[in-house]
Amino acid sequence: LKPSNLTFEESAAVPLAAVTALQALRDKGELQKGHHVLIYGASGGVGTFAVQIAVAFGAEVTAVTSSRNIELVRSLGAHRVIDYTKEELTKDGQIYDIFLDVVGKTSFWQSKRFLRPRGKFVIVSPTFRDLFPIVWTLLAGGTVRPKARTLLTKLCAEDINLLTSLIESGKINVIIDRYYD
Repeated sequence: LKPSNLTFEESAAVPLAAVTALQALRDKGELQKGHHVLIYGASGGVGTFAVQIAVAFGAEVTAVTSSRNIELVRSLGAHRVIDYTKEELTKDGQIYDIFLDVVGKTSFWQSKRFLRPRGKFVIVSPTFRDLFPIVWTLLAGGTVRPKARTLLTKLCAEDINLLTSLIESGKINVIIDRYYD
């Protein structure tokens, strides 16, 4: 069912973008309250939902975006925002439980140094170079730390219902960049 407080246009973003963000964080990243989460690509469709979902689950969020989207990402609840055009990820030495790459700008090998030993690197848009560490993790029987993971979003009623309740309670807002006829 369409969330009661959304327009039809806003509701159209939920089945793909919001479900992808939820499943990437909760299912692949094993998101827990108190986790430190880095979201690379925090101002796009999946990224804006990922920031809000992580905050709603009680995580501390570092968001990576461009200069023009810093205030948007802060308004979504990000605790820290990195402007990738001006700042390096390595600057502060922060370590994360989940490194979520929504835009395919990093690799497992690059992100590994930012992850705790049991951390998860989750990539939503994997490229060919991303497949090796994922296969490597699988072949090692899941004993490799940290782990590389990708996902194929699966629509299910439980996830849509959870997101609807988060949207209707005001914990998640739908961000529309532009409308098309």
